[in-house]
Formats: sequence, structure tokens, C-alpha cells
Amino acid sequence: MRQQRLRRAIDRAYDLQHQADSAVSIVASLLVFRDFNYYEEPTVSITSSDEMILEWHGHEMHIESALDIMEKTGYIQPTDFEATYRRW
Repeated sequence: MRQQRLRRAIDRAYDLQHQADSAVSIVASLLVFRDFNYYEEPTVSITSSDEMILEWHGHEMHIESALDIMEKTGYIQPTDFEATYRRW
């Protein structure tokens, strides 16, 4: 009985993780990047403290900053990213 509950809880955790990964992928697909090398575009992820961030060359940008930039200009470029980053 306990093992069945544990198995269901594990399966549910995997399902929720998959849903979260899919949601982050959707967010990433809606961001527009300009003047980045194709293979060096920022990546979107969720941190261990549940913040959604963009990462690029060791820098981090909170998703809210990215949203503000997208609403103002319609795209994110390296100079925007460098102006709002947190260095590791």
C-alpha cells in the first residue's frame, strides 16, 4: 500500500516536472533575440529558488526584466542583456 502511494507520488512529480519544462519551452519560444549568434542565444530556466531566468555567457537576467525589454523594443539584444545581468 505504502509503495503504491510512493510510486503514484513519484509518477505525479515526473508529470509535473514535464509540464513545467514544457511551459518554460513555450516561454523561450516566444522570446525574440537579436544580434546573438544562433548557437549562443540565452537559455531560459527555472532556478532552485523557483525564479525563471535567462542565462547567457555566465550572466543571468530575471524573466521580468526580459519581459520589460520585450514590451519596449520587441526583442532582446546583447547590450540589453548586459545592462540587466547578475554575474555568478
